[in-house]
Amino acid sequence: MQLITKFGGTPTQERGELPLAIPPESIRNIIHSSTSAAEQELMQSVEDTIVENAEVTGYNLLIQMAEKMNMGDTIPSLRQSLQEEEKMFGWLRATAPAMFAKLWPQIESSSSSSSSSKIKTTTESVADIDQTFNCESCSTIFNSREELRQHTIQKHENK
Repeated sequence: MQLITKFGGTPTQERGELPLAIPPESIRNIIHSSTSAAEQELMQSVEDTIVENAEVTGYNLLIQMAEKMNMGDTIPSLRQSLQEEEKMFGWLRATAPAMFAKLWPQIESSSSSSSSSKIKTTTESVADIDQTFNCESCSTIFNSREELRQHTIQKHENK
């Protein structure tokens, strides 16, 4: 916080979030209701690893930026945060095989009898959800990701 004040900022309690591929809530609810606790734990572990890796990358970039901007005072704090994130990322990577080995038998036993019907039910439920896609540039609404992509290429790229 001292660094923020030193550079003219005001500390807050706000927290940033990394961009993750999160499906709409209706799809999350369907997936959540059709997965076992072991599957959910494994998916959470994967997400945690992705986040930690992104944080390591972010701190490395911040250190490089601080060096280029002659903000050497910030580097020790950034390096400390980087080391903490690297330690957590390393731990997640190191424990991933053991976690997978622990959870996989539970996942197999909970899904072996009904996996094909579970997949079909989930697929049908997801297909029944109406989705729309908004153009961030002009707020036009589309019924498919492909329509939005074509619109973006035709109307907004290279302009």
